[in-house]
Amino acid sequence: MAYALDTESNSGDSINVFMRDYENQIIQSPNPSKPLSTAIFLAGSISGAEDWQSRVAPLLVKRYNVYNPRRATYDTKAEEEQIKWEWERLNSSRDILFYFSKETVAPITLFEYGFYLNERYFGEGTYSKQLRVYIHREYSRKNDVIIQTRLRRPNITPRIVTDVDHLAEQVKIDFNL
Repeated sequence: MAYALDTESNSGDSINVFMRDYENQIIQSPNPSKPLSTAIFLAGSISGAEDWQSRVAPLLVKRYNVYNPRRATYDTKAEEEQIKWEWERLNSSRDILFYFSKETVAPITLFEYGFYLNERYFGEGTYSKQLRVYIHREYSRKNDVIIQTRLRRPNITPRIVTDVDHLAEQVKIDFNL
């Protein structure tokens, strides 16, 4: 359970401030809900890859609203809608979890990772987005991701995982869940 400050206007000049509780949500594409800044986006392998998002999202929803771009069914006619949905939510999310699975090179994930790896730097190790990076030990471009990360954001240590179960366990540890 999380809490948020909420306001309520009273007749005239006074405003009451109170705490309300809310449940975090797993928001799956193509849900049209308004993008939230308190969310984490699950970026990573989808096409041809195991559904790792269904293992990780329920863990993270304890602390975050979770954007899951994996659709229950995908039709190529929805390609533009999907790209726009992801773009809006990647840009609004405070945190992004990247996972590179062994089943696919994931060129779009590499593209998105490169973009956010070079996100704005505010000095003293502070970036506009917090990135968490997980790589399957058999991912074909593993060393590329590790080296590029070390060169641009040495404060990020990609985690090497053996399978989706190991990914879930590592997420629990890294996010203190």
